[in-house]
This record gives sequence, structure tokens and C-alpha cells, in this order.
Amino acid sequence: MPAVTRLSAAARTCWFSGPRSRKRPSRWKATARGITLLQATLGKLVGPPLTEVQTLDQLRAEQGGMPSGSEAPPEEGTELVHAMLDQQYRATLDEPVGMLGDISPRAASRTAAGRERVVAWLKHLENRSASQRDPADPMATYDFAWMWRELGVANMRQ
Repeated sequence: MPAVTRLSAAARTCWFSGPRSRKRPSRWKATARGITLLQATLGKLVGPPLTEVQTLDQLRAEQGGMPSGSEAPPEEGTELVHAMLDQQYRATLDEPVGMLGDISPRAASRTAAGRERVVAWLKHLENRSASQRDPADPMATYDFAWMWRELGVANMRQ
């Protein structure tokens, strides 16, 4: 059964969330059981639930005709993926990384031994990215050069 994440007596609302209550037709029965349980427990304190099920096409139409993935030019998708990766990797430079002994890449790059581990980590990232089946995949075309420069190990790149 989905978890009740917020129950407000004043607003008379109850919010369900979690993977068990979202987007899966197989979970509608569980959600209905949860609603029945709440209605039985709370009696006249609650009214009928407001529920809405939308298909992806209905959601797109409601939001002004967002293009589906197949209608968007591939280069736009690539730009979005690369921007997301830039943001994610930029944050990662200041977070502990297991491959680096649970220190940040920036901290690791301050010592000779740390730079060796940073180079191995960057090569690992590049190799995983390059291993995509489709060479045109945005993950496969991502350029890690900025990270090598940012961490001061560009001269160690082979």
C-alpha cells in the first residue's frame, strides 16, 4: 500500500507518494485499497478522493503540445544530456568518490599519488561513456576534456 506522506485535517487532504502509487496501472488497486482504508478509518471526516489518470499524450497536450522524444531533433537531446552531465560532474568534483579513497577529485589532485588515482578515475568515466552501443548516443559523445583541465591533470591524458 502506498505511504501516506502528508495528512492535513485542516485542509482535509491526504497525499500519497512513492513508487507504489505512481504511474503503474498495477498499483491502482493498491491505491484504491488505501483510499478505502482511510475512508473506513476517518469516516465522514473525508470526502471522495480527487484522482486523475493521464496518459503521456494527454499531459503533453495540456502543457502546450510538448514534442515527444521522437519529434525533437537529436541534437537538442544531446545538448540537454551534455548540460546535465556537466552539472552532475561539476558537483562531483567536490564530493567524495570511492575510487579516490572517499575524497573529492579536487582534493585528490593536490598530491602526486592522488593525481594518479584521478587519472584512473577519469579514464574509467571516459571508457564507460565510450562503451555505449550507439556511437551517436549523447553519453558516448560527451567530452571529458574540461574535467582533465579543471583537475590539473590534462598533461597526463593519453
